[in-house]
Amino acid sequence: MFGLIDANVGRYKGVAAGVTPTDTTITRQDASGLSTSYFGVRGTEDLGGGLSANFELQSFIRNDTGQPGRSDAICAGPPAPAPACSAVNVGPDPFWSKAAFVGLGSDTVGRVRLGQITTAIFISSVSSNAFGDSTSFSPINLLMFIGSPLAGGTGWSNSIAYDSPNLAGFNFNLQKSLSEGSNGGNVGGRIGYAGGPFSAALAYSDVKKDPVTFSDGTTRNNTKNTLAGVGYDLQVVKLFGHLGRIVSDGSGTATLADDNISFRIWDLSALIPVGSGRVMVGYGVRKGNEAFASKRSLASVGYAYSLSKRTDLYALLRHDRNRAAGTVATAVEARGTSYALGIRHFF
Repeated sequence: MFGLIDANVGRYKGVAAGVTPTDTTITRQDASGLSTSYFGVRGTEDLGGGLSANFELQSFIRNDTGQPGRSDAICAGPPAPAPACSAVNVGPDPFWSKAAFVGLGSDTVGRVRLGQITTAIFISSVSSNAFGDSTSFSPINLLMFIGSPLAGGTGWSNSIAYDSPNLAGFNFNLQKSLSEGSNGGNVGGRIGYAGGPFSAALAYSDVKKDPVTFSDGTTRNNTKNTLAGVGYDLQVVKLFGHLGRIVSDGSGTATLADDNISFRIWDLSALIPVGSGRVMVGYGVRKGNEAFASKRSLASVGYAYSLSKRTDLYALLRHDRNRAAGTVATAVEARGTSYALGIRHFF
């Protein structure tokens, strides 16, 4: 059994998806500052000859309220008058929505898994930025996945995945999510390299499945998504950068506002060891094409102090700015600053 509990108290302007001119600043306790809280169980059986069977089950936790998952249902039930329920209707996270798979593999031929599996493109993002898997303060995670036009969320149900062994520093992942009558299937993959101080990865996903729960995302649009990332460890500082693109082909119910639009994303971040802790800084931008010329920019800074190998204290600050002035997007200009003080404990 394993997992982590993250808890913080902060003042937040807007939500993870971005700020609007009507947002007010609120003080709240939250369960996803430096990481999103979860717990899990895993096991491995040695089958001999280097082959092993393994399973893993992981569930998100909102430890501020004791609820499972990351979100309640969004606009579930009878439709509300627009625009109160303009988001795609989805249910809450299923209990094991972070991971639920079983597989076979070995160190020489790789591993095959079946079930609910984290996407290769999300793994590529969280493994190469200064803020790690934070979905509240990491610029690249917020711009690429949280409240973004990208479809499919961060994990796919009904998946078949292959993870290669390490091949002279290279590794790759392939993933297919079966449609099962939900508009179409998803496919994705990632190739990565790590050697000495340098690392790099290129990930891709093609998403057609319609969302049913929050873990599937909140858009029915078919999107093609690309994310390239690099990292370099200079010992005194670790540097990271990404270039990404989200292209929406619309859907069967697409309108001018969500059909045939694209977004470009980039970010830079740095992780600086300081005594028993580390300083994190990052900046990123997501900008739409001319017809949907929305632009979101994020700047974050933080410090995490390690009380032990399993417990961190942290302080995080984020400045968020949204602008839209295209022929499709509603004109808007909004900005807000959020900060949090918290603790993260692994077990």
